[in-house]
Amino acid sequence: MTKLTMHASMCSSSGLNAEYMAGPVFRYKVDGMPPRGPETFIVNVNSGTPHEALWSIARGRDRTGEYKTAEDALVALQQEIDEVSVAQ
Repeated sequence: MTKLTMHASMCSSSGLNAEYMAGPVFRYKVDGMPPRGPETFIVNVNSGTPHEALWSIARGRDRTGEYKTAEDALVALQQEIDEVSVAQ
């Protein structure tokens, strides 16, 4: 089974330039996903209000779940991937 990881890909004060990450992160790229399918991100859907963060899993244009933290979203995604792997 593959262990998923995430790394910051956008924050509020640096936009797309990951070298200058300084503000609150509102999007993480998920690494370790199965090779087929769209890129997967964990995004804060309340990015304008980091103290009221609400995280979801984004695949292409689809968003699923509501999580209190990005880490909670990653755990849920890992469980989903593990279940699919076992079923195959």
